[in-house]
This record gives sequence, C-alpha cells and structure tokens, in this order.
Amino acid sequence: MINRRSVLRMAAVLPFVATVVACGESKIDPIKTAQKYEGKIVAQPPAGRGKEDGWYLVKGGKRRWIIDSTWLNKNGYSVQDVVTITGAEFKAIPEDPEPLK
Repeated sequence: MINRRSVLRMAAVLPFVATVVACGESKIDPIKTAQKYEGKIVAQPPAGRGKEDGWYLVKGGKRRWIIDSTWLNKNGYSVQDVVTITGAEFKAIPEDPEPLK
C-alpha cells in the first residue's frame, strides 16, 4: 500500500537514482572503444547536433571530424564503410581538434 510517507520517501530517493543511472554511461572504456573502431569511419545516429552528427575517422585513439565527404573517396573509403555507433561510444572516443579536409 502506498501512503503519503512512501511517496515522500520515493521523491527523496528518485533524484539520487537518476544521477546514478546518468553517471553509469561513463563506464565505457575510451581506450577499448577507440581500439575497437581504429581505422574505421564512425558516426552516431543523427539527431540535429550539427558537427556531432558528422563522420569521424578513428585513428591513434582519437576521432577526427571529416568535414568534406570527398575525403572518403580520396582516402579509399566509401559511404558504405561508415559504422553507426552509440552516442555513449562516440563520446567515449576523445576528439582530435584537427579536422580532416
């Protein structure tokens, strides 16, 4: 039976539970994730994030933004080579600030 005291207790605990769940995303190992996708073109599912929805080459443990789609063909890749990864995996791979042109 749910009474007023139970509701108040749940209200006090829920923010803590939400924080623990949100923090759980950081358990993805950046090194292992980068190694898993080394040499691959990765992208996360598009969601209107601009640059974050772009394609990235994972090389040397970092992801580098590909700002021009012609880069793929010039470097032996094609659109079919793009691997869609989760947002958590994407964020786990450190970004190299120097984009590929």
